[in-house]
Order: sequence, then structure tokens, then C-alpha cells
Amino acid sequence: MSDAKKENGARKRLLLILLAAVVIAATFLLYRNYGIRAAAALNNRAVELINEGRLEEAAQLLEQARARRPGNPSVLRNLGKVYGALGQEEKAREAVQAAGPPQ
Repeated sequence: MSDAKKENGARKRLLLILLAAVVIAATFLLYRNYGIRAAAALNNRAVELINEGRLEEAAQLLEQARARRPGNPSVLRNLGKVYGALGQEEKAREAVQAAGPPQ
């Protein structure tokens, strides 16, 4: 095989690798964005349930939101409030501590 053909083949492989990297990065960003939006929607619905006094259901949604965005302070603070209202003081303390200081 000639040097030109080898070089052309190497360029094609490099382009395929770069294309694969772009696809992987785009997939990661889409998944991450979906997780952020899903967690926000779950948190918002949980707040509605809290206002309706449906604390157990709110806790379930907030746990789902935490699974999607483990470090989200809003989710963690709301989870702490719900657990506190449910008398689950240890879980409440853990959630509030994980949320960090209010911004």
C-alpha cells in the first residue's frame, strides 16, 4: 500500500474517533440536562404536595429528585423540611447538612 493511502486511512480513523467523541459528549450533556430538568420538576411538584400536606408523597418525589441531582441544595433543604415534619429527625439533619449553608 502506498504512503498516501496509509495517510488517508489514518485520517479517516482519526475523524471517526473525533466523531465518536463528539457523539459521546453530546449524549452526556443531553442526559445531564435531562437530569437537571427532571429533578427541578420533581422538586416543584414536591413543594405543591408539601403545601397540600401530603408529606409522605413529597418525600418520595424529593428522594427521586435527589437521585437525579444528589447535591442540589434546594432538593436537600426541602427534603430536610419534610423529614423534620414527619418526625424523622436524623434523616432531616442529614439532608440539611448535605445542603450546606443557605445561599
